[in-house]
Amino acid sequence: MHYVIGDVHGNYKTLLALVQKLPSDATIVFVGDLVDRAGESAEVVKFIRDNAHLCVMGNHEEMMVTFGKLFINNYENDRSLPSHSIWFSNGGIDTLLSYGLISLVDTGCNMHTYGYSQLSAYCVESGETVSVQRVQDGYKKVVKKDTSFR
Repeated sequence: MHYVIGDVHGNYKTLLALVQKLPSDATIVFVGDLVDRAGESAEVVKFIRDNAHLCVMGNHEEMMVTFGKLFINNYENDRSLPSHSIWFSNGGIDTLLSYGLISLVDTGCNMHTYGYSQLSAYCVESGETVSVQRVQDGYKKVVKKDTSFR
């Protein structure tokens, strides 16, 4: 069975909880937005690479690559980086933190990181959606069957 997962956004622990609920022989396809917003983007990317899961790039990965090109170009031409970017405001700072590439200096301002309480996988063949929801003592599995797309 093929399960499609998108919009993980650096929520590594929630992703692991979801994958544990899928059949052990499932083929998992990630459809982008692996990084940004939550604090474990590096772990999500490593998990996907280490397990050779299929993956396509989403808009958050595209923003990250665009910023990386800007960084390299500005570095090579001895120019400073802009103090703000669209990627930063969409969770890029959390991604850089997860890779240990930057550190934050306490300025008294609140930094908001995002965490999802639910993540889902859609089974292409059966129309089943497997979700995990964060509850007080862990995660609970929710399974829904939707044949309206078949």
